[in-house]
Amino acid sequence: MNIITTTQWDELLWREAEPLYNEAFPDHGRKPIPIIRQMFERKLCFLHLGIAGDTADVMAITGELPSVRALLIDYIAVRQDSRGQGTGRHFIEELKNWTRGERGLSGMLIEAEAGDGPDHRSRRRFWEACGFHLTDYVHEYSWVPERYQAMYVNLSPEGELPDDGRLLFESITDFHKRSYQRK
Repeated sequence: MNIITTTQWDELLWREAEPLYNEAFPDHGRKPIPIIRQMFERKLCFLHLGIAGDTADVMAITGELPSVRALLIDYIAVRQDSRGQGTGRHFIEELKNWTRGERGLSGMLIEAEAGDGPDHRSRRRFWEACGFHLTDYVHEYSWVPERYQAMYVNLSPEGELPDDGRLLFESITDFHKRSYQRK
């Protein structure tokens, strides 16, 4: 798998990523394209594509959280017909290497839906298999109906992330606020 990462809006790369993004996230669960463009303009995010052959199999939108020296995986999606084949795990390992090596960050975070349904449990098992740890704190946003828990992985023994979900969500919430702020 070839991993492409960009810090700038790239229409051609977005055309590869967008079908995965739309397939994985319902309208109410994804940021509108103008907000994502704005995030790129403000240097808040990265787009990562995992390409196998001539097709994008996985995409992620990430952003740095300077207060905890971590990379937030804001969105990640694996092509439906590539799931269950190790594609996601391989991509996450490459993303860990990039985060540690290229960005010099100490860890990575994601927001996992806090529900107890089979899909929620399956997603949490995926992240745990990738080395992430679930925090106890359940966060509720006023703008979305789902509740979330932070999951984190440390990439450096020198700069361990706190296992306090409240503290992690302070940084995550700040990232989302900056994403939606008007110019």
